Amino acid sequence: MTIFSEVRTKLLANGAVNTRVAGKKIYNNKLPEGYELDCITIQLVDDIPITTHSGQGDLNRPIFQLSHFAANHREAAEMDVETRAVLEGYRGDLGSFTGVAILRVDSHDDLEPELDVAIRITEYQVWHN
Repeated sequence: MTIFSEVRTKLLANGAVNTRVAGKKIYNNKLPEGYELDCITIQLVDDIPITTHSGQGDLNRPIFQLSHFAANHREAAEMDVETRAVLEGYRGDLGSFTGVAILRVDSHDDLEPELDVAIRITEYQVWHN
């Protein structure tokens, strides 16, 4: 499994998040045809490993973003609060990944006028061995 599938599994294991997305609506990269609100996409933003003067180290820190899609900004923000409660500051193991730390990098609102949906986008860094 990838670190992102492990993050998805962790989110769906949370009762509030699972209920909000009806147990399945966390998609990779983009919304599928015929999607239903409320839903989330997870997307890799950066996966460059930590490098020092000595070369590439053993520590990885991919950055991913969760895009929370809802009918309005209030609902998108509520969904973000629920996912943030699960992820922000998490320390421990995540599936086969050990020494994981998840840190929030950024959050901002967006609007998709063609789809008529509100979006709250939050980026996280995942540090792991």
